[in-house]
Amino acid sequence: MKIASLGQPRWRSLVLGAVIVWSGWLAWQRWSEPRWQGRNVAEWFREFQLSPSRNLRNGREALQALAALKDHSGPFLIHHAQTIGEFSPFFKATAWVSHKAPRPLLSPLGPLLARLERQAELELDRPVTARRALGELRLPAKLLLQVRPALSDPNPIQQLKAIQILGTAGSGAEECVPLLTPFLGSTNPSLSQSALRSISELGEASAAAVPELIRLLAFPESPGVTFATLKALGRIGPKAAPALPAIRAWGTPGAATNRFTIRQAALSALAIDPGQIWASDWLRTRLDSGVLSHFTTFTNVAALFVPELWHWAEGSELEEWLLSVDLLNQLKLDPNRLIQTVERRLASAAPGSDDELNSVHRLFLLQPEHPEALRIMIRHLQSADPIWVLGVLQNSVVGAETSSLLPEVRKLMVAPNPEIQRQAKQTWFELTGQP
Repeated sequence: MKIASLGQPRWRSLVLGAVIVWSGWLAWQRWSEPRWQGRNVAEWFREFQLSPSRNLRNGREALQALAALKDHSGPFLIHHAQTIGEFSPFFKATAWVSHKAPRPLLSPLGPLLARLERQAELELDRPVTARRALGELRLPAKLLLQVRPALSDPNPIQQLKAIQILGTAGSGAEECVPLLTPFLGSTNPSLSQSALRSISELGEASAAAVPELIRLLAFPESPGVTFATLKALGRIGPKAAPALPAIRAWGTPGAATNRFTIRQAALSALAIDPGQIWASDWLRTRLDSGVLSHFTTFTNVAALFVPELWHWAEGSELEEWLLSVDLLNQLKLDPNRLIQTVERRLASAAPGSDDELNSVHRLFLLQPEHPEALRIMIRHLQSADPIWVLGVLQNSVVGAETSSLLPEVRKLMVAPNPEIQRQAKQTWFELTGQP
């Protein structure tokens, strides 16, 4: 007994020392991680995951942080993009309790269970969000090539995820193309179509895939594959010039199964070579909202139709007008003329109409301090339904310059309507960066 009593303090000291060492190791692991503005990669990723339901400013800041920490955020995002989203056993148990437990027991646990279920949804959505973040960041290919082993994984889901990740490459994307091209001939439609999308996303860097894309046009599997192949060639641009004869064949009325395929063939032909007269003639006689919407992807093609765009901007249906104004703004040809064009549309619009709201929005984006745009926006902020203007301000990067709107937004932060109050607080944060 005496020996045991003498040994007891020693064991206590050993246990206490082990706990201290373990705690110190955990703290070192946590705080030795690279940080940006005091937060690590996992914390910024969670912020990015929550940003759609919070505000755009947080999402932009989270992406900036993940880009700054790319040497560490890259492996983190790739790991989560490769996982298969599923609920953990703990959250499955939580779901079971929330559905099976007696109501009197659930009442006090309601807020906790709702929070756990929300956490479960985020956990399930993590792979999708990680791929979305990779697509926004466009990390160097050398960081993404670590997924190469997954391309030969017997599980096609793992192959699919690796193909999708390679399609998000930025600099050095040419290294990814030889890994993607073999999957264009896969008998698994999911893999072949995903490889085609990734090659299209890589744009000019996919020039090495042009011969295989030409083969796909020669032996079409389906109208959808043909359409996607034509689009991929157009996104590759001038380096896809060897494909022009095959594209021209699909741009011939009667050869294609529908006008959408002919339209994409014409767009792609002009993206590769602006001198393709047959393509410009075909598009010029069929300009509509469908063609204009595709110009947003192929702005170099839109530049060939500037007179037609000005014609649409001077007077047309709202959808075509919006598309043409946005394209002219994107091309940055004559900002003053464009502002005058929008002013004329606004002057003829009925108060409160879709024409007025959309004209004000475009005018605000073109010239944030435009007096008439500010006057009408203040009028809407003072109306019974200010949600629309609050939404415009939340989605406008230039909104922070518009200080004259802040007093009206501030008033709405204490509005009786909870939804208006919530939107106003979010708008205030977007404009000022302050809660």
